[in-house]
Amino acid sequence: MDILDHIADYIRAELGDDIFTEQKREFFLLSFRMQYGKDRHYVYSTAAKTETDRIAAIFKAFREGLPSREIAERVGCTHRRVNQILSTVKMPGNPVP
Repeated sequence: MDILDHIADYIRAELGDDIFTEQKREFFLLSFRMQYGKDRHYVYSTAAKTETDRIAAIFKAFREGLPSREIAERVGCTHRRVNQILSTVKMPGNPVP
């Protein structure tokens, strides 16, 4: 999550879920990142967002108890890549370092 996600959350809190729906929020974030994110460090790129979402999906499936081959099929990568991510990336939301 970066500053742009916080801004979108603030907009949603001010306008309400019925006006700034999840679909509108995602469209806003994607459009802004495509136009301004590119190689800047203060707003991460769409490629970084895609990878972050993939990693979150891998850990979600891992917490559900799915084997790495099934996780790989679900997220569209190899089971070796899933194992690599599980062994080298800190689990999101995990307080243990």
